[in-house]
Amino acid sequence: MPMTLMAVVQACIIAADWRARFKRDIIIDIVGYRRLGHNEQDNPVTTLPLSYTAIAAHPPVLQLYGQQLEAEGVISQDQLSAWQDASRQQYDEEYEAYKSGSTWVGKSLCEVPEDFDLHPDMAHILNRRRKMLDGPDSRVDWATAEQLAFGTLVLRQHARPPGVEADPGQGLNKGHYSVRMTGQDAERGTFNQRHFALYDRSSGRRLNALNNIKPCSQEKVEIWNSPLNEAGVLGFEYGFSLGMAGTGLVAWEAQFGDFANNAQAMIDQFVAAAEERWGQQSGLVLMLPHGYDGQGPDHSSARPERFLSLSNDDADHLPGHSPSARRQIATTFAAIAGQHGGVLDRSQTMNLLGGLTGGSGDRQEAAELLWTEMGLAPDALVTQEKWESLMVQYMRRNAERSSNIFVVNATTPAQYFHVLRRQLNRPYNKPLVLFTPKALLHHRPFTSALKDLTTGTFFNRVIDDGKVSDNTRHLARHPKTGEPFLLPADQIRRVVLCSGQIYYALSNARRAKRIRDVVFVRLEQIAPFPHDLLVKVIQGYPAAELAWCQEEPKNMGAWMYVKPRLQTALRELTDCAVAPRLNYVGRPSAASPATASMAIHQAEMSEIMQKALSEQPLGSQDGSAR
Repeated sequence: MPMTLMAVVQACIIAADWRARFKRDIIIDIVGYRRLGHNEQDNPVTTLPLSYTAIAAHPPVLQLYGQQLEAEGVISQDQLSAWQDASRQQYDEEYEAYKSGSTWVGKSLCEVPEDFDLHPDMAHILNRRRKMLDGPDSRVDWATAEQLAFGTLVLRQHARPPGVEADPGQGLNKGHYSVRMTGQDAERGTFNQRHFALYDRSSGRRLNALNNIKPCSQEKVEIWNSPLNEAGVLGFEYGFSLGMAGTGLVAWEAQFGDFANNAQAMIDQFVAAAEERWGQQSGLVLMLPHGYDGQGPDHSSARPERFLSLSNDDADHLPGHSPSARRQIATTFAAIAGQHGGVLDRSQTMNLLGGLTGGSGDRQEAAELLWTEMGLAPDALVTQEKWESLMVQYMRRNAERSSNIFVVNATTPAQYFHVLRRQLNRPYNKPLVLFTPKALLHHRPFTSALKDLTTGTFFNRVIDDGKVSDNTRHLARHPKTGEPFLLPADQIRRVVLCSGQIYYALSNARRAKRIRDVVFVRLEQIAPFPHDLLVKVIQGYPAAELAWCQEEPKNMGAWMYVKPRLQTALRELTDCAVAPRLNYVGRPSAASPATASMAIHQAEMSEIMQKALSEQPLGSQDGSAR
C-alpha cells in the first residue's frame, strides 16, 4: 500500500508535467476503494458484504504510510500521533460549533429464504415494515407504500393470497404491469429508506423480494443502480418507457433532485415535448428528491419552477376558454358539420368526441354522460352554439389528457402509492415529475393509515386540512375530550396554500403555538392545475384571507406558476365582485436556490413560520404579493 500511494503521487506529477509541456490531456487510471461508502454515515456492508468485510480487515492507508515513514526515519510515532490529535481536536471544535449554530403483498415482501444470511440491520428494517402491516389501525411509511405500489402493479388479475379464490373481475389493476426503476442509489435509496435489493452477507447473493410475491402470477420488477450520468441514464430510461408504454412502469430517480439539471436537454427535448413533436407518448416517472433541509444550494432544490415552465397549459384561461381552444372548437365544427347541413345529431357528436380521445370505452361513456347532464334530448340536433357549450365543458373535464407533463409533490405515503398506480391505471400515458421527500422519510408524522391504500381510495389533487385525505387527520381532535383543534370553517381567518414538505413544518408550528384559526391546504398536483378543486376548498372558508407559502425563493418553486392560475380560477369560478387577494409567504427572490449555512437556513424557516401564522393580516405586511 505505501508503494501504491507513492506511485499515485508520482503518476500525478508525471501527468502534470506532461500536460504543462505538451499541452495535451492525459488520463490517470486510479483503482481504489471507499472505506466508509458514500459518506461517513453510510454503512455499505448491507449491500456489499464481501467487499466491506475485506476492507474492514485491511489497515488504513494512514497507518501503513505512517509505519513506512517511521521505518525510513522521516517522522517519529510521537509526531504522527500529535498531528492526528490536532486534527481530531479541530474536527471536534468545528462539530461543536455546528451544533450550537444550529397486507399480504407487504408481508410477503418482508420474507427471505431460510438459507439467506440477512444482515441484522436489514432484519430490523423488515421487522419494522412487517409491524406496519398488522391490524386495521396500522400506519405505513413512504418506502413501504412504494413497495406496495410496485407489488400490486405487477400482480396479474387472478393473483390472490393462499386460500382466497380469484375473481377475474376484481383485479388490482386494469391489467398487469412490469416495473423498472433505476437511479444512482435506487436499490438502497439515497436516504437509506428503500432496501428493495437484499444481499446475503456471507455469499453476496442478491434478492429482490418484489419478484417473489406470487411466482408465475406476476410480472417482473427490476431495481438497478445506475452510473452518475444523469443525461445518459435518463435518455436510456426514456427510450425504455416508449417500449413499455401501457405495459410497465419506468422510473428514474436522481440521487438528489438538484442533479436533474445535468439532464436538462433530455427533459426539454424529449420528456416534455416529444408527444407534441412526434406523437411519442411516454409514461416515464422522474423521482426527484426535493426539500430545504439546510443541506446547501446543491442538495436542496429539484427546481420545480423549471418543470412547471414546461407545462403547456394557459395561465390566463380555464381549459376550453383560451383563444386557441375557441378557434379549435369553431374550426372543428365547421369542418364536420358542413358535411351534414350545418348541424350534428347525437350519434355524429358521440363519434366525433370518441375520435378526439382515441375512442376508448370510458371516454365514450363520459361523452354520453355529458350529453345527459347538459339536458340535451336524445334526438337533439347540435348547432354551433350548442357545440361550443358542449366542447367547453368536455375540454375542461378532459384537460389532463391534453397536458404534456404532470408535476406532483406528494406529501403522504398514500398519495405516493396512488400516484404511482395512477400512471398505469388510466387510458393515456404522460410523463410524471414527482418531487419526493428526504428528511421526512424518517419523520414520525410522515405516515399514512393503511386503510388509505385500500379499495375506494385514490390520489387527491388537493388535500384539505383535517379532511378524509389528510394523513394527519387522526391528530385533529383532542385525544381525551374529542374536541377538534381547529375552529369551525366560518371562523377560520386564514387559508395557507402550500405544496410539499413545508406542510409539516407549518403544522408543527401551529400546534406549538396552539393556533386554531389557520388552516393549511396542500396542493399535491401542481400541473395540470386543479382549478375547480382548489377553488371549491377555498370557498369552504368564506371569512379567510388567502396566502401561498413555500420554502423556495420567490422566483423559484411553484409560486410563479400557481399565482396567475389561481387568480384566473378565482375570477372565473366565484361570484365575488373582487377576487380574494393572494399573499406570498416565503423566501425572497435569490440567485442561488438555498443558503449553505444551517444557522441561516433555520432563521429563514423560523421567519416563514412566524409570518404564515402571524395574527396581523398578511396584506398589511411587507413582502406580500398580489
